[in-house]
Amino acid sequence: MAFAPSELGFSPASNGHVDLSSSAGQRSLGYELIPADPAFMLLFHPVYTRGEGIPRGDGSPMIFVPGIFSSDAYMRPMRNWAKRRGYAGEDSNIILNVGSWRLHLQRLKESTRRAVERTGLKATLVGHSLGGVYSLAEVFEDPDYVDTLITLASDTRENIRKAAHPAVGWGGSLAINIDPEAEEMLNLLPTLPLPPGVKMYCIYGNADGVFHQESFGDPRAEENIQIPGKHFSLPLNPYAYELIGRIQGEKVERLRKSTEEKILQFPISRVA
Repeated sequence: MAFAPSELGFSPASNGHVDLSSSAGQRSLGYELIPADPAFMLLFHPVYTRGEGIPRGDGSPMIFVPGIFSSDAYMRPMRNWAKRRGYAGEDSNIILNVGSWRLHLQRLKESTRRAVERTGLKATLVGHSLGGVYSLAEVFEDPDYVDTLITLASDTRENIRKAAHPAVGWGGSLAINIDPEAEEMLNLLPTLPLPPGVKMYCIYGNADGVFHQESFGDPRAEENIQIPGKHFSLPLNPYAYELIGRIQGEKVERLRKSTEEKILQFPISRVA
C-alpha cells in the first residue's frame, strides 16, 4: 500500500509537538498555516486517484461529518472517494457547523437512518474534530444503525471544548450554542462505554495545532493511529484516506465471515 505511515519510520518528539512556544506548552495555531502538509498530495496520490491498495466496498453507507466552522462541502472529496471505492458515501446534512448543536445532531440522525433504511446495511460514521463528537453522540443515540465510528483529529477522551486551543474553544463557544445540556453531553460522552458491536478508530495528526498530542487516543478505540499531518487539513490527508480504506476493507471482510446476517432490514416504522 503506497506511503503507509508505518513505512515512513516517522518519529515525533516525545510530547508529539514541534513548537511549544508558549509557557503553557500549547501549540501555536499559526502552525496550521504553514504551507507544508500531506494534504497537498491528495489529488496526485494513488490512493485517491485510483484507490491503490483499497478493497472494493460492499455498498454500505459512509456518512461524513464536518468539524466546527466547516460544512459537508469540505468533506465532499472524501465522500466522493468513498463512492468511487464502492460505498454509499453520504453527506451529514450539516450545511455549516455553527449555531444549534441540537439541529446538527438531529440532521445527522436523520441522514444516518435514511442511509441505513435505503441500503439495509449499518453505517460507518467518519467525523472530523467536533464532527467526531457528534458522530459519537449518534452512536449512542442509534447503536443499531452504526457499525463503525472513525474520528479524524477528534478529542473524545475529554470535553472537546475545554481541551481545544483557547482561541478555538472560545470561538467554538460563540459559534455553537453551548447551554448546560450541551456541556453535560460534552462531559458525559468520554465516559460512556461503546455499545456492543460498534467499533471505533481514532486517526490524528502528529502536528495538530488545535489539541495537545496527549489529548488524542481513546481507550475505547480498536486503534489509535497517528499520521503525518495537521488538524484542519486531515479530511484532505491521503494517509487518512489510506487508513479509512483499510478499516472499511477489514469491516467488509469481518461481515463476510460473520455468522450473523450481513443484510439488516430496518422497517420504516423504526425510522421515525
